[in-house]
Amino acid sequence: MHIGSGCYMLTIIPSAHKVVEVLHELRPKAVSLVDAFDFTDAQLCTCIGNRDGHPYENLIGEAQRSALNFSPEALVLKHIKPIIGKSRI
Repeated sequence: MHIGSGCYMLTIIPSAHKVVEVLHELRPKAVSLVDAFDFTDAQLCTCIGNRDGHPYENLIGEAQRSALNFSPEALVLKHIKPIIGKSRI
Protein backbone atom coordinates (compact mmCIF):
# COMPACT_ATOMS: atom_id res chain seq x y z
CA MET A 1 0.00 0.00 0.00
CA HIS A 2 1.31 3.41 -0.87
CA ILE A 3 0.28 6.85 0.24
CA GLY A 4 1.24 9.76 -1.88
CA SER A 5 0.37 12.37 -4.39
CA GLY A 6 2.01 12.87 -7.72
CA CYS A 7 5.48 11.35 -7.88
CA TYR A 8 6.15 10.96 -4.16
CA MET A 9 5.20 7.58 -2.69
CA LEU A 10 5.58 6.38 0.89
CA THR A 11 5.52 2.64 1.57
CA ILE A 12 3.68 1.99 4.84
CA ILE A 13 3.33 -1.80 4.75
CA PRO A 14 6.39 -4.02 4.33
CA SER A 15 6.46 -6.56 1.57
CA ALA A 16 5.35 -10.09 2.29
CA HIS A 17 8.94 -11.20 1.73
CA LYS A 18 10.17 -8.89 4.51
CA VAL A 19 7.44 -10.14 6.88
CA VAL A 20 8.46 -13.77 6.27
CA GLU A 21 12.10 -12.83 6.78
CA VAL A 22 11.37 -11.22 10.15
CA LEU A 23 9.22 -14.18 11.22
CA HIS A 24 12.09 -16.56 10.44
CA GLU A 25 14.36 -14.47 12.65
CA LEU A 26 11.81 -14.27 15.45
CA ARG A 27 10.73 -17.92 15.53
CA PRO A 28 13.74 -19.38 17.39
CA LYS A 29 13.39 -16.67 20.02
CA ALA A 30 9.59 -16.80 20.35
CA VAL A 31 9.38 -19.34 23.19
CA SER A 32 12.03 -17.51 25.22
CA LEU A 33 10.31 -14.20 24.58
CA VAL A 34 6.95 -15.52 25.76
CA ASP A 35 8.51 -17.32 28.74
CA ALA A 36 10.18 -14.05 29.76
CA PHE A 37 6.76 -12.74 30.80
CA ASP A 38 6.60 -15.67 33.28
CA PHE A 39 2.84 -16.13 33.07
CA THR A 40 1.63 -19.44 34.46
CA ASP A 41 -0.71 -21.68 32.52
CA ALA A 42 -3.35 -21.01 35.16
CA GLN A 43 -3.07 -17.26 34.59
CA LEU A 44 -3.45 -17.78 30.86
CA CYS A 45 -6.21 -20.38 31.36
CA THR A 46 -4.37 -22.79 29.10
CA CYS A 47 -2.80 -26.20 29.32
CA ILE A 48 -0.96 -25.96 25.99
CA GLY A 49 2.12 -24.23 27.40
CA ASN A 50 3.02 -26.85 29.99
CA ARG A 51 6.68 -27.72 29.96
CA ASP A 52 6.01 -31.44 30.40
CA GLY A 53 6.05 -32.05 26.63
CA HIS A 54 2.47 -33.33 26.39
CA PRO A 55 0.42 -30.36 25.16
CA TYR A 56 -2.20 -32.34 23.26
CA GLU A 57 -2.75 -34.90 25.99
CA ASN A 58 -3.15 -32.04 28.48
CA LEU A 59 -5.61 -30.26 26.19
CA ILE A 60 -7.75 -33.38 25.81
CA GLY A 61 -7.61 -34.00 29.56
CA GLU A 62 -8.77 -30.44 30.28
CA ALA A 63 -11.61 -30.81 27.79
CA GLN A 64 -12.70 -34.08 29.39
CA ARG A 65 -12.70 -32.48 32.85
CA SER A 66 -14.50 -29.34 31.70
CA ALA A 67 -18.00 -28.79 33.07
CA LEU A 68 -19.08 -27.96 29.53
CA ASN A 69 -18.35 -31.51 28.45
CA PHE A 70 -19.32 -33.25 31.66
CA SER A 71 -23.09 -33.25 31.33
CA PRO A 72 -24.55 -32.24 27.97
CA GLU A 73 -28.07 -32.85 29.24
CA ALA A 74 -27.58 -30.34 32.03
CA LEU A 75 -26.36 -27.72 29.56
CA VAL A 76 -29.34 -28.26 27.30
CA LEU A 77 -31.73 -27.97 30.21
CA LYS A 78 -30.01 -24.88 31.59
CA HIS A 79 -29.35 -22.89 28.41
CA ILE A 80 -31.37 -24.16 25.47
CA LYS A 81 -34.67 -25.26 26.97
CA PRO A 82 -35.53 -21.77 28.30
CA ILE A 83 -35.03 -20.36 24.81
CA ILE A 84 -37.16 -23.04 23.21
CA GLY A 85 -39.81 -22.63 25.89
CA LYS A 86 -40.18 -18.92 25.06
CA SER A 87 -40.62 -19.41 21.34
CA ARG A 88 -44.06 -19.85 19.85
CA ILE A 89 -44.76 -21.45 16.56
